Amino acid sequence: MRRLSKLILALLWLSFSVAGVSAELSKAALVSTLMQQSGMDAQIELIPAQVKAGIRDSARQGAPMDVVIQDKLVAALDTQSLNQSVQAYMAEEMAADEMQQVLAWLESPLGERVVAMEVNASQPDTMLKMFTVFETERDRPGRLARIHRIDEAVLSKE
Repeated sequence: MRRLSKLILALLWLSFSVAGVSAELSKAALVSTLMQQSGMDAQIELIPAQVKAGIRDSARQGAPMDVVIQDKLVAALDTQSLNQSVQAYMAEEMAADEMQQVLAWLESPLGERVVAMEVNASQPDTMLKMFTVFETERDRPGRLARIHRIDEAVLSKE
């Protein structure tokens, strides 16, 4: 009888353990799918190219960076580690049902358009265009007043 009780307890413990592991695996799969469909994994992979574009833009503006420092900076950008950190954070901070809701939105036509625009905005050539637009807009009259009005309208903080 005692052996049967121990066996039943062991089976119960094992079934709950398997359910917990299964839930964690499905959550990890949700995070991975969310990273892919949101474009975050692609954006993380673009970070070294974005940094290089920023370095080129700084050089164009008269603030060149030493080539050795450039190479070390870009080499230090470990996108795989960053991707894993983002995934771990998402798994910790988001419930599975929240992820499923976000995935459902990402699969909508609007969600697909937003992701495409975000991924496009992350491309190095698009970033260079944004730098150029910033330079031309920086000195436009009334620019700071418009920025302050927007800040007040959305209650932003510095």
